Amino acid sequence: MSYSSKIILAIDTVIGDGSISLWQNGFEVDSRILETGAPQSETLLETLQKSIKSANIEVNELDCIAVSVGPGSYTGIRVGIASVLGIAASTKIQTIGVSTLRSIVMDSDPVNAICIAALSTGGNDLISQEFVRNDGVLADAGPPKIVSIEDLFSRRFDEIITDRKTYQKIAKDSLIISIASENTARLIMKFILGSDLKDLSCELTPIYSREFAAKISKS
Repeated sequence: MSYSSKIILAIDTVIGDGSISLWQNGFEVDSRILETGAPQSETLLETLQKSIKSANIEVNELDCIAVSVGPGSYTGIRVGIASVLGIAASTKIQTIGVSTLRSIVMDSDPVNAICIAALSTGGNDLISQEFVRNDGVLADAGPPKIVSIEDLFSRRFDEIITDRKTYQKIAKDSLIISIASENTARLIMKFILGSDLKDLSCELTPIYSREFAAKISKS
């Protein structure tokens, strides 16, 4: 069972300026990047309203809202999750939390078998997670880890995929490092539509990069 017959709104406020993607019956009906330079807390709900209106859909017609839960910055994650929880509280719409690492790896080259999604912690290290592609399907090869740039490149992989900000920090060989689309909301939907209901989490537990890094270093 999948969400291909549902009306789903995906929201990302972690990568770049943020993005939204609205899908109905397995097709994208509207997609937007949040306004550059403007506070996400001010532009997100306005952009959502415009998107839903352009598709001739009412908020209460949504079957589900999916949102990035990180890893990422405190502010970006908080804006996205708080907005989704606010909408869900008044409409009882189902929510889905999706890891940002799981989202961006959906933009990896389909010919590559071992892909590593990596994002900056804001310090010198990275949060990374390895994925393995079998018969065209990506699967987790382990949990997220804190690694140094040197450790990242010492691992066996076919492709590293990251965001533009992290790319500028770690870029060594453009042939093996890819920059994921800034419309991460669309990548969230690629993940959801290819997943079974049992594999999706309704919990919106945030993964703040700095707190995750601090927790791992103490363990």
